[in-house]
Amino acid sequence: MSKSDYLILVGPPNSGKTTLFNWITGYRRQTVNYPGSTVDLSFGLVRKEGCSWKVVDTPGIYSFLSSSPEGEVTQKILKDSIANNELKGIVLVLDATRLKRQLPFFFQLKEAGLPVILALSMYDLQKKESPFDFALLSKELNVPVCPIEGLLGGGVPELLNSAQDQFTKSLKVSPVFSTVWSEKRQENYLKQAKDIVNQALIQKAERKIGRKTHWLDSWLLHPVFGFGFLSLILFVFFSGIFWLAQPLMDFIDNGFSYGVESILQYGQDNLILDFLANGVLTSFGAFLVFVPQVFILFLGIYLLEDSGYLARAVTLVDGPFSYIGLSGRSLFPFLSGFACAIPATLSARSISSKRERWITIFVLPFMTCSARLPVYALLLSFLFYGDSAWKPGLIMSFLYFLSLFLGILAAGILNVFLKSDKKSSFFMELPLYRRPVLSNILSSSWSRTRHFIWKAGPVIFTFALVMWVATHFPRYSDVSPEEQIQKSYAGQFGQVIEPVFEQMGGDWRVGVSLLSAFVAREVFVSVLAVTLKNTQLEEDNSFHSSMVETMKTTKKSDGEPLFSRAGILALLVFFVFSLQCLSTTGIVYKETGSWKFAAVQLVSLNILAYVGAVVIYHLLV
Repeated sequence: MSKSDYLILVGPPNSGKTTLFNWITGYRRQTVNYPGSTVDLSFGLVRKEGCSWKVVDTPGIYSFLSSSPEGEVTQKILKDSIANNELKGIVLVLDATRLKRQLPFFFQLKEAGLPVILALSMYDLQKKESPFDFALLSKELNVPVCPIEGLLGGGVPELLNSAQDQFTKSLKVSPVFSTVWSEKRQENYLKQAKDIVNQALIQKAERKIGRKTHWLDSWLLHPVFGFGFLSLILFVFFSGIFWLAQPLMDFIDNGFSYGVESILQYGQDNLILDFLANGVLTSFGAFLVFVPQVFILFLGIYLLEDSGYLARAVTLVDGPFSYIGLSGRSLFPFLSGFACAIPATLSARSISSKRERWITIFVLPFMTCSARLPVYALLLSFLFYGDSAWKPGLIMSFLYFLSLFLGILAAGILNVFLKSDKKSSFFMELPLYRRPVLSNILSSSWSRTRHFIWKAGPVIFTFALVMWVATHFPRYSDVSPEEQIQKSYAGQFGQVIEPVFEQMGGDWRVGVSLLSAFVAREVFVSVLAVTLKNTQLEEDNSFHSSMVETMKTTKKSDGEPLFSRAGILALLVFFVFSLQCLSTTGIVYKETGSWKFAAVQLVSLNILAYVGAVVIYHLLV
């Protein structure tokens, strides 16, 4: 960290810490990995006149007893900021509706000698039934206690004023992180917490907070109905990816089509203009047209998390996961895998059992990452072109469920063959169901989507340049566009490898696109767009529509359609099984310390994908 004055937010998972961070910073954040770790931290500036502090949102932990990477990073950032004389103070964020259980964390911080004030989130829920006497609570704890209402940001200015009053001087503290908090001491903390909270309650009414949550959990955590509701929720979610994104996709679609036509009208035979239109714009358009779907994917994940349901989904699967040698903790990497396998692999560090961690990492590529989404969207658009959105949405839901099922099946097989060690424990406190903070969800979703775009953009541009050169050179005069691409470097290479991909219904163009996808899966659409658009003689009004129409009319060398229903289904099967991200392989090696493990994963999954695609194709033709 650079030299600054830091206000560090600490607290349990689902305590409202990130919501408070967003209110303090005005949603202006920078997310980075802490040096030497794989744990994300969010940094921002305090949005208050006359205050130049930086705010740090640390990963959620329940106490300093945690041996997880999150707990280690939280302790390390506190130690480093103190050693550099940068710590202004700590804001401990606790859930007001769970205060008795979470308050022992406060006593740990105080015993360690750390400067801290207390922020009670979700107080808008607590005060409806049993409001606190904050003067008494502050007196008993001997620190400022500030109620926070997360939906509207109530209490945030008062919190910042208290922080400035409490942390005005440079602090000289020597925290005792080495203290061993025994179970007996923890029991004393719990008793002390119950006594203080009971005294501070103004209204000792019958506990009504959580009745709605309890009633919902009786259904959503039911051993039978719970999985039915989970299936329904995911079906609605993935259908919405198609339905909600379509207007934005059409807007982006038409914009890139207009751009291509506008450039080409200045000279179709000009190589530079052709590169800008059919190389750069076509490639970026083939990728960016699916960004609305990626954004809605992240939006749905954050919506489930912010509402409190995501924690229930983790709890729901903990029992079934135990039969395949995993715990509910593996669901976090699995769900992260639906965004990207790289952070999912890194998040598996929180699994203390090496055996469980390796099993989880090995099966993560089965999860349908966001890079597969453009591929699936294109292939399903081909299969259901002109049909209602619920049809591709249903198949998309099936593909997500299939990926999760295959991952679980593979984990079960590995569980039989891998030797067992000490099983890791899993603990999660379920938050109350609450209304999500829309601004927080939108900010986080856009942040992840923007990161996805910036990560994929340079790769797509590079491949656009390579593929355009490969399909336009060597140059031949007086030949059709189709003959030019067949005689080009890409065409010559593709014809060498064509027999391999003919077995799954493709030709050299499909083969080159699949091989390009090993750098990044989403490149498949862009490379395929470059090769197919070069063989297209007529311009259509819609880029996405023209891609599907071109796929429908493209022929193999023998005159048969290149993209048949059997061929499209074979491609879907290939992408379901394959590990086409070499960056993931590098991260897997880094996390496991074994090239053998990474190589076996890479080779076995891709062989499985190819064999599966070939079998499906020959069964359906």
